[in-house]
Amino acid sequence: MKRLFFLGMLFALACKKDRIASTGIQLTPTSLLTYVGGKDTLLATKTPLNASDNITWSSDDPSVAGVNASGVVTGVGAGVTVIRATTGHTFSSTCTVTVKKWTNYNRRNSGLSSDSTIYAVAIDKGGNIWAGTDGGVFKFDGLNWTNYTTTNSGLGGNKVMSIAVDSLGNKWFGTDVTLSSLDGTTWTNYNLPGVTSIAIDTHGNRWYANWDTQVAEFDGTHWTYHTPYDTANAFWISTVGADPQGNIWLGTEIAGTIWKFDGAAWTTYDITHDGFGGNSVYAATPDAQGDMWFGFAYEGGGVSEFDGAHWITYSAPGDRHDFGIGVKAIAVDGQDNKWFGSDGRGASMFDGSSWTTYDITNSLIGSSYVWAIAVDNHGNKWFGTVNGGGLSVLYAP
Repeated sequence: MKRLFFLGMLFALACKKDRIASTGIQLTPTSLLTYVGGKDTLLATKTPLNASDNITWSSDDPSVAGVNASGVVTGVGAGVTVIRATTGHTFSSTCTVTVKKWTNYNRRNSGLSSDSTIYAVAIDKGGNIWAGTDGGVFKFDGLNWTNYTTTNSGLGGNKVMSIAVDSLGNKWFGTDVTLSSLDGTTWTNYNLPGVTSIAIDTHGNRWYANWDTQVAEFDGTHWTYHTPYDTANAFWISTVGADPQGNIWLGTEIAGTIWKFDGAAWTTYDITHDGFGGNSVYAATPDAQGDMWFGFAYEGGGVSEFDGAHWITYSAPGDRHDFGIGVKAIAVDGQDNKWFGSDGRGASMFDGSSWTTYDITNSLIGSSYVWAIAVDNHGNKWFGTVNGGGLSVLYAP
């Protein structure tokens, strides 16, 4: 018996002698962006690599993200927390985890009954979401869905390509057949087909770009049609935007031209001389400082910022940004972050120094083709996607 005890002690001492203590640990990555329900695995590397100490995992806030014994992080709720890996009871390394909360509404889980493209998204004063599709316009109040079409309402056409809400709360819908308005109960249709872009200026006047070489202005009573260039060299005006200074901005489909109208005179900007992002202008939106942001598709791509004197273009990988085919939508949130909807690269956010991109690989956005963006009063971002991808929302933390 004593012999067996002695042999056991020798074995225990040998195992203890072979045990290698940790002198450090490193987590990869050190920061992680995920979404509620998302799962990502952190890699913990001990120093030395053959150290025998076990790794203990913990989360500073399990209500935001949890972690299991294998380093698998699970997003639980919107927010930021720190995941910590500790070895040898002394050495630790951390990863800062930011969890975003996504919901995707589509034909299978909501009243959004159409599997078609969402061309436009707007939010009214009551916080209702309006989405324009090939199957009419959908209203979502946070609980209930209502679909307005030519058969159950006064909507002029079922293909709704643009939406805007004016200062009186009236909704304007650009369809393939007419321009339609809804003042709460009454529908009115105007003989202006194919309105692809709507802007409201500082005076409350509505501006409409449609399948024409002119842009239409409506003050509620009178219509005025503006042609900013020689009609012999006319091109389809594809977008209209309004800045806080009262200027109107127009962009063309293929001409590589942007115009500014200050109420009296037109200023022309040309891609050849001014060097902005592309020939085909699909979005024009001001930021909090009044700088204009333009999105380009097809003939070029990317976005350009104009501060009234200088153009800055973001369009290529590396120090700039890759938007795939191009940019179809721009929105600015309450923190002056710029959001861009792209053709094939999802939705990108620019905070003035760094970029964050959400697509089908790292979020619950319905598609990597995002043609409409709107930000509600709570800071939630709504993305309209194509080909049945539905309406996706990224909730603000």
